[in-house]
Amino acid sequence: MKTWIALFRGINMVGRHKMPMKELVALLEGLGARDVKTYHQSGNTVFRHRGKDAAKLAGRISAAIGKEY
Repeated sequence: MKTWIALFRGINMVGRHKMPMKELVALLEGLGARDVKTYHQSGNTVFRHRGKDAAKLAGRISAAIGKEY
């Protein structure tokens, strides 16, 4: 598994674009990510995943967030 970093813009715990980090972790785990760690409440994450194509993985994450939120 590779280690990946995902940097999300506009995700907050309160106010507009609310997405609790616990839910972000669960969403990424649902996509096959392991050992997901978030940095503060920024939405920035580090995780391991079997994916090899960054664009494809980013698209899957983006689609999952769009569907859920």
